[in-house]
Amino acid sequence: MKPVARKKQKLTLRSIIRFLLVLSVFAGFVWLATKFAQFNQSRSTLPSGVSVAGVNVGDLSVSDAVSRTANVFQQPVILRYQGETIPVTTEMVEFAINPMILRLQLDQMVEQNRGIGRFPAWLMGNISPQKLDLPFLYSDTKLKNVLSAISKQYDRPPQDAKTDPAKLSISQTRDGQMMDVSVATQQMVQAFTSISNRVVDLPVDVVSANRASTNILAELVQSRTAGFIKADVSNGVGVYIKDLQSGQEFVFNGNTSFSAQGWLKIALLVETYRQLGDAATPEIRSRLLEMITTDDKGAGDAVLTQLGKGDLGAGLAQFNDMFRQLGLKNTFMAQPFAQKVTPVFVVTPGNAGAVLRPSLDPNAQSTVIDIGLLLESVDQCRKNAGSFSVVFGGKPSSAHCEQILSALGQNKAVGLLDLAQPNTSVIHRQSWDDYNHGDAAIVRSPGGDYVIVVMMSSDNKLDWSTTVPIINDIARATYGFFNNGQLPPPRTGGFAPPPQ
Repeated sequence: MKPVARKKQKLTLRSIIRFLLVLSVFAGFVWLATKFAQFNQSRSTLPSGVSVAGVNVGDLSVSDAVSRTANVFQQPVILRYQGETIPVTTEMVEFAINPMILRLQLDQMVEQNRGIGRFPAWLMGNISPQKLDLPFLYSDTKLKNVLSAISKQYDRPPQDAKTDPAKLSISQTRDGQMMDVSVATQQMVQAFTSISNRVVDLPVDVVSANRASTNILAELVQSRTAGFIKADVSNGVGVYIKDLQSGQEFVFNGNTSFSAQGWLKIALLVETYRQLGDAATPEIRSRLLEMITTDDKGAGDAVLTQLGKGDLGAGLAQFNDMFRQLGLKNTFMAQPFAQKVTPVFVVTPGNAGAVLRPSLDPNAQSTVIDIGLLLESVDQCRKNAGSFSVVFGGKPSSAHCEQILSALGQNKAVGLLDLAQPNTSVIHRQSWDDYNHGDAAIVRSPGGDYVIVVMMSSDNKLDWSTTVPIINDIARATYGFFNNGQLPPPRTGGFAPPPQ
């Protein structure tokens, strides 16, 4: 009995193994049949991984794929013009997908997918993603009409500087803006055919306005001085204005000689620091300050004596030599400040033919250009640049030029070029007598730093009530030129003559 039992046990194990093998084969056949059925069904749809311009249409029928693509690209495009937002719908430009072309492309994909030979690759998942570009239609005319309307609404021409001589004003400038329609057209088409970037920052070019130029300033200055010049054949005006940043300048009668004793005190400051530098004693510094802030002629002569090592004449000769070295051919001092003897008339290019004019001091002369260039040189010197560095080998030094400007800044006399404006300083020195009223300054303003020199002259004694408003208006117009049309208020009330 025992041997028989062992035989039955072995037969049962073989049966189980055979059964499992048959079951596995059957299950595999069922799985393969199921997969083939799925493949067979997919032969009428698009392969997985197909996209049209980024829209996933895999496993869809051609009709559904066309419909999905059309729906996605019906969304509006947003245009932005310098912060303004303008939505543009597909209807406005007749934008749409080209269904005929798209359907043809998709049908070809389905047809390529029908072959039974593709079953192994499909079964193994070896189907590469396929991407189609978007076939589309739009109205070029309507698209450009949309852009034209936007351009008409938002583009603006530049606003150039203009003068109003009656108000002594310069209008503010404003740059224009102009949309580049050609580039914008390309950007809009790209946006309509994109699913991820449907916002367009329109290309807007800046059209620069014609800035206020020296020609504009010339109009205002000549308009304001025309009445004075016309009133007397001997009346004259000299004006020099220079932008210390750009170098742009305006010159009116720049090389005409004028009496300039007050202005030559600026030059004596420069010569003193050039010669003495740090060796300038407290006594000399005090004399210089007295010379700048008062009309004490003795203070200037004391400084000249010190420069000549006790010899006033030698000091004066050194002083005049400085003008020669700097190329200021129209500037000189014929005799010391306090000397009252009429000197021999010194002929210069600026005073030729004017020997007998009562308005021209034979002792101390210069031009608005010479004084303007001298002030510019002081300003450049504080930055270790300019003519002093070239001609005098760095003397005076930048520190000494700062001291020169500081001394001029202590001239608290009410000047003809004064401007009570915020964040504005006027470092000036006046020069005047009965026949000449003038002022010269470095002005530091929010719109820029500049030099301005103005002199009014006549063979007849001048009236302050006539000259002060004109010089003040020139100063105001110049400030407006540098500060985008901002015009300081005019001087009001009386005017007491400052120290000479």
